[in-house]
Amino acid sequence: MRIVSAAKSNTEIIQALGCADLIVGATKHDKGNFEIIGNYTDIKAEKIIALKPDIVFTSTFLQEKLKTELEAKGMNVVHFDPLSICDVEQNILKAGEVLGKKEGGKKLVSEMEAKLSQIRK
Repeated sequence: MRIVSAAKSNTEIIQALGCADLIVGATKHDKGNFEIIGNYTDIKAEKIIALKPDIVFTSTFLQEKLKTELEAKGMNVVHFDPLSICDVEQNILKAGEVLGKKEGGKKLVSEMEAKLSQIRK
């Protein structure tokens, strides 16, 4: 599987799920061995398409236009727009499901909940 991540938050989720080696493109803000596709708000669809990804992860209203453009060109896009911690947890679970790492997603969310519980105490 070939993945492009257009947002640092998505890249970190993908990496935490153990799929770092599947990322072929990400932003200049990310760390890893992949093609730089641009800045978070300045990404050209053509650059992503040229990488021939199986799936593209986009994020927030700032990338809504990119998402729409990629979908119109037949790309498989997973778009996240988290507005709360609950949304972030749901994004992790969805990414785990999409990437075939469902149990890994559940584990990450469980670890996150444990840390949040400690903070609350």
